[in-house]
Amino acid sequence: MSWFSNYLFGDYSDESVVPDSYEGTAISDSFEKPVSSNLRETEVVSGIRYRDNTVQLDLNTPVEDPYAQQGYSNFGYGGDYSFVQQECYPNDSYDCHQSYSNFGYGGEQSFVQQECYPTQSYGCEQSFEHQVYSNVGDDGEPEDVSVDEEGCYPVTFSFDTTQTFSSRKEMVRWVQDTAKDNGYLIVTKRSNKRGENYKIWFQCTFGGEHKSVATQRKTGSKKIGCPFEMIGFSESSGSVWRIEVTKAKHNHTPIENFEGHAYARRLSSEDKKLVLAEQDIRNQSIWRTLTKNNPARKLIPKDIHNVVQKINAEKNVGNSPMQKLENILIEKNYTYYMRTNEISNEVEDVFFVHEKSFTMWCAFPHVLMIDATYKTNMYNLPFVQVVGMTSTNKSFTAACAVISAEKSENYLWVLQMIKSMLAGCMEPRVILTDRDFALMNACEQVFPKAHKYLCRFHIQQNINKNSKKKFSDKEWKEFVRTFWTLCESTTEEIYMYNLENFEAQLKEADREQVFDYMKKSWLDPYREKFVSCWINRTINFHQTTTNRVESMHATLKSHFPSHRNTLDKLVLYVDHVVAKQYSEIRNTFETSLRKVMTHHKNQPMLAYILRKVSIYAIELLSMELKRKEDGLRAYASCGCQLFTSCGLPCACRLKNLENKGQHLRITHIDVFWKKLDFKPARNKIEDIDVDAEFEKLKKQIDPTPPQVKRSFFEKFQQILNPGNSNKKPPAVLKKTRGRPTLKSQEERKVEATRQSSYNPSEETWVDASDDVPRHSSYISAEDSCRGKNTKPLNLHPDFPNIKLGPKTDIAIRNYASQIPKVIHPYIVKIKDVKPDGHCGFRSVAVGLGLKQNSYLKIREQLLKELRMHESLWRQVFDPENVGHYDALVKQIDFQGVGRAGIENYMSMPETGFLIAQRYGVIVHTFDIRGSDTIFPMLGGPNEAEEPHMVVAVVFVDNGHFIHVELEGCYPMPPPNLLWTSNRTERAAGWHTLYRDQIDTYEMLTYRSPDLNATPYVHDVS
Repeated sequence: MSWFSNYLFGDYSDESVVPDSYEGTAISDSFEKPVSSNLRETEVVSGIRYRDNTVQLDLNTPVEDPYAQQGYSNFGYGGDYSFVQQECYPNDSYDCHQSYSNFGYGGEQSFVQQECYPTQSYGCEQSFEHQVYSNVGDDGEPEDVSVDEEGCYPVTFSFDTTQTFSSRKEMVRWVQDTAKDNGYLIVTKRSNKRGENYKIWFQCTFGGEHKSVATQRKTGSKKIGCPFEMIGFSESSGSVWRIEVTKAKHNHTPIENFEGHAYARRLSSEDKKLVLAEQDIRNQSIWRTLTKNNPARKLIPKDIHNVVQKINAEKNVGNSPMQKLENILIEKNYTYYMRTNEISNEVEDVFFVHEKSFTMWCAFPHVLMIDATYKTNMYNLPFVQVVGMTSTNKSFTAACAVISAEKSENYLWVLQMIKSMLAGCMEPRVILTDRDFALMNACEQVFPKAHKYLCRFHIQQNINKNSKKKFSDKEWKEFVRTFWTLCESTTEEIYMYNLENFEAQLKEADREQVFDYMKKSWLDPYREKFVSCWINRTINFHQTTTNRVESMHATLKSHFPSHRNTLDKLVLYVDHVVAKQYSEIRNTFETSLRKVMTHHKNQPMLAYILRKVSIYAIELLSMELKRKEDGLRAYASCGCQLFTSCGLPCACRLKNLENKGQHLRITHIDVFWKKLDFKPARNKIEDIDVDAEFEKLKKQIDPTPPQVKRSFFEKFQQILNPGNSNKKPPAVLKKTRGRPTLKSQEERKVEATRQSSYNPSEETWVDASDDVPRHSSYISAEDSCRGKNTKPLNLHPDFPNIKLGPKTDIAIRNYASQIPKVIHPYIVKIKDVKPDGHCGFRSVAVGLGLKQNSYLKIREQLLKELRMHESLWRQVFDPENVGHYDALVKQIDFQGVGRAGIENYMSMPETGFLIAQRYGVIVHTFDIRGSDTIFPMLGGPNEAEEPHMVVAVVFVDNGHFIHVELEGCYPMPPPNLLWTSNRTERAAGWHTLYRDQIDTYEMLTYRSPDLNATPYVHDVS
């Protein structure tokens, strides 16, 4: 292996390295390190010492080439062939401390100069100012531009210092434009005003020195200390301005490409106004407009992006993502609803309806098409669009939603919001979806009377994915044609005939598996939802696909600058799309009311419905009249599909009218086609009597304590002023490339079940998500006394329901005597958390079904609870001990890293009140000196999720908390006196519900009333 293969390049170094050998040839002692006056500014390739203490050559060390001394001027550094200089190319040296003009670099072949690339001189040891730049003349020969002793280039133009200006702005613009026309950029260095004198110092954009303080990222600068300087000054109190050039030299050549200089691309105030007005349009479109208006403008698309980002940052300064979202929803008059995670307070689902969408929706609620798409927002959440259809065959966006997952629960919530929005209006008559089981089930629950169909387009897409690879292109086209013929079967008899042909065709081609798949997956279970002979028996307005929704997806995404939009931006884009739809639909209304098509005039049967029914419906009737003449001659039966599917007279009914000498009347037309305005369909939407509703609220709030009233109005203010909202943005979903396949969905379910199961070796619940609690101590009013019949093996005499293990044995041995004996038989698990000063919050996290490492999240959420409802908690804590609220805030607010100090230890029962109220759970604090229970302070048991969740902690070792899980109808400690004195009337139901268990505990422990309150206990882990 040649010595070149061992070369390594190092960092900055001042260390001289002398190699021991040089391809087997000794090297003289002439290797010496050049002395640098500034080692930080001298880039050196250092020698690197290997593990065997051999040192590799320092390439930047000047050497006296032994081969050159021996007269081998044309051989490489140990290669087998010499450097070959090609003909007709000037050979300039590559000066790297020393010139090796004709040597290769030590491979098995020497370096070969390639054709057509003239070499240049690179002076590595020379400073930038003293390098010689070569320009190419008209004859193609290089021309040297000489520099003076200071390293400056001659300037071919000069500023007219005799010119005067009437204002500072005029002077600055003239200076910068004149310099730019000659290839230079002049910027303002500084300005100074003293009395009547006003001075401005100008310098070249390359002037000054760059002083970087960056430590993490790589930085650079174009500043090279250009000496050019000029002064502008005012006379007569600013009415006259002049300039004076103090240094007219530049140490660089004129600029050739101004696009590479941000200062030259700065937008004017007029340009910024245009960007501000059009910032919701694609940045590329704004850039094209600006450059088209002024071709001399040196802009790049990134400049527009930067300005838009700056405008948005200034507009939304101090607002969280969710505050920005709610602000824009209120500003644009959207109706919206949100769902948040109770534990993390992260927004999970958002449902919103544009004001104009609601108007169109109430007028045309007959047809709803629902589909979800991805790649619309930075959180990777599915975006659901609900699309409607007007009588003029136009589509509109009825409602939108961003959901955390495509599950039945999420779709059910969205459809319930849809139904609540349509209160007082006609419910949808037709609903089209793809075969999403979660969506189909939700539609069946919320709109049981609507006709529900499957999208043929999505069915074909599924068939393509499953079967296309088994056909050639020609065979596949024939297969698709046959399948669509089957779908368009007008009667059951025709369907059976087409099905037999379809089966015979596939079996003949030896593709029975494809037919079995089609029959079992689509034809047998769902044929009534997409085959014409079944779906045309009920109203469908000729809608057999959700292509309208797909088109809406494409239209909306065409407005996106990227697929990583914030939710507030997504709402703005929906606003643009809806506004356009609204105008277009109004145009079609006016057209149908005023315009008459010529070929419709020639059909007397239509005379009485012209300008009263949409042109689209009249066109359908015109086609049916033609079918009446042609079809009824050839076929004995009409089929009546236009009448049953669209509510329009079919061929046989038109024939009967003609035989009776009657014309088609508007009463023969379904109400859907007659509507040419935006008035609500059928039912009247009643307005809300605000005074009456507030009077009801007033009667409900008046009996409550003052702190509850304050809490209510704080929440009301948050609704009216979303700038005060504390909602967190949704969590970003990972690995979402379109909708997951059924197989991957099943795999996720299995994985979630596995990760959420109990792991005996770790004695803890392993949760796949830290956001939603999955396991804890659950009890309910009905099932609280119903325990498990299964008894684990390896029983402990004092804890018969605990399954023993190494960690459990240690916990029982250490803490059994400190856990009240009255609850021993009901404990099914003991979890000893890490004793690092956070053990109280770790135990609470375990009780909520999270990992104990989520203790910081618990601290954060409890701190928010304190600050959001400050008036309530001051009313609870401070009357007993002034300043106790502030002390509790300091205890919970942990800003450090690692172990918590004594000032951040958890205290009970005070923290227990926050836990119970924040999470809607029952909190037990067990201590051999006295135990108590804390229920939620404001809401009743019927307002909490059932079965009720319990967080039970035990105070042990005079300074440590552990978690215990209880099961069955266990004795429950009495409520804390502070809870009893501050609870609401609704919350009193907790005591009533669990009175039997509380009485049992008191009977077994003979607890005295004066011991009802737990001592003020600190976590001193």
